[in-house]
Amino acid sequence: MHELTRRKAMPEDLPFLVKLRRETMNPHLAASGVNQSEEEHLQRVLAHFDSAEILIQGYESAGLLKVVRGGQSWQLLQVQLRSSLQGQGFGTQLLKQLVSEAQAANAEIRLSVLKANPARRVYERLGFTVVAEKAHAFEMVRARNASIEREVQGLSPSAAPQFKR
Repeated sequence: MHELTRRKAMPEDLPFLVKLRRETMNPHLAASGVNQSEEEHLQRVLAHFDSAEILIQGYESAGLLKVVRGGQSWQLLQVQLRSSLQGQGFGTQLLKQLVSEAQAANAEIRLSVLKANPARRVYERLGFTVVAEKAHAFEMVRARNASIEREVQGLSPSAAPQFKR
């Protein structure tokens, strides 16, 4: 069984986080016609850093989850996984866990996703809907009472990655 754990991000994680952001976001940014400098990547990583959690697989940093949990409206700011872990259900399981946490807190979840980012389809399967469109991104929300429309195909409970806080 696959397992990821989460821990609070620390300043010594910054080099990993900037590299992760560059590697995971540059293709989507380029496809959207957006070019970000190293400084802009760093500023994005530093924004709401107190809400950042490092995803760990074994003894290695595997990704980032950054959620601002504010009352009944949460903001999913960043979810990024090393490319070697993408497409294996880790992101979906992580998001399902986040949705469960938000439901328990009676909170909606808001996010912004680049139009060129295929993650939008995962968000939609998990009950997020587009509420606004910007030049390069869609604003999405998962209402407090939304249900997951359909499960991700081919992900059996026994094969699903697990996450521990």
